[in-house]
Amino acid sequence: MPASFKVLLVLLIGGSLAAMLWQYQTPAPVASPELQPVTTTPRSYYEPLVPWTLGGQAVFASLATTDAERSLGLSYTSVLPPDVVKVFVFDTDERWSFWMKGMEYPIDMVWVTATGTIAHIETNVSPSTYPHSFTPPTPSRYVIETVPGLFANLNLKVGGNVDMAAIIEKNN
Repeated sequence: MPASFKVLLVLLIGGSLAAMLWQYQTPAPVASPELQPVTTTPRSYYEPLVPWTLGGQAVFASLATTDAERSLGLSYTSVLPPDVVKVFVFDTDERWSFWMKGMEYPIDMVWVTATGTIAHIETNVSPSTYPHSFTPPTPSRYVIETVPGLFANLNLKVGGNVDMAAIIEKNN
């Protein structure tokens, strides 16, 4: 066997081995993706949002105007954004009862008459109160659910008044 053939054979075998080893070498580490915050209830869940001024503070009202929307309310949501309030709109004045079924966080509940008078407030209502229901002493047209302390921070109390014009206009 000529020497040149041996050299060629060694180069071929060596090159093949090198190619195989290169193919099976450990891949370079891939940069891990940036960690994303844990996803909570997306803001879009509360849409459409109605711009509203509540006690001088700009908020967005998420309206519940149908039986299905009122029945679901904030149940099964993970958080209520601090600038969003849930407003339950009814066609008649009654003593509407509310409970914390399916809730994961505490809220304040505020009953408001058709003329905008605050009729009753329940503060920092915990999910653990379910199945107990909360009922105002007098009939109301609206129920507003907020993050705990919002009405107190705005100095809105029973007997005070809330301008419901934006809610009424959007609901008509």
